[in-house]
Amino acid sequence: MWNKPRKARDINSSEEAYASALRLLEFRFRGEAELWERLEEKGFNKSVVDDTLARLKKDRYVDDDRLLESLIRSNKEVGLYGPQYIKQKLLQRKFGYEQIVRALTDFYPKEEEEIVARKFLAKQKNLGLSDQKQKQQLLQKFFRRGFSPDAVFRIIGSTQL
Repeated sequence: MWNKPRKARDINSSEEAYASALRLLEFRFRGEAELWERLEEKGFNKSVVDDTLARLKKDRYVDDDRLLESLIRSNKEVGLYGPQYIKQKLLQRKFGYEQIVRALTDFYPKEEEEIVARKFLAKQKNLGLSDQKQKQQLLQKFFRRGFSPDAVFRIIGSTQL
């Protein structure tokens, strides 16, 4: 289970804040807002957190645009998720809404949603869509994975099952 973050010994120490941020980044890459929140939970002063984040950006340990691109591509290509699911996951990671929408527009164009959905459909086993219940279950799987109804119905309608 997740443990409460340990409080900083010296809340005015930029070096301690920097070391703490690097420890957080060892576990996984984090966005600027997520790091800000975690350092603030540890009790560091706002000015120390600002300085630490500026230093991390300068050293290229924190780059929200690069992280967004990586998360979108991996969720799209490896996880086979739709844009709505990815948007929700990115919001949970404290990225800004406008930033997410811009990144999704750049790295997950509408045309690719149907391609990813077809790949997901190809991985499904035991497709007996003549049965209404199984068809409904498949539609629910698509929607849970964040695909738009338009893309799903185009694929289901064009598939000979």
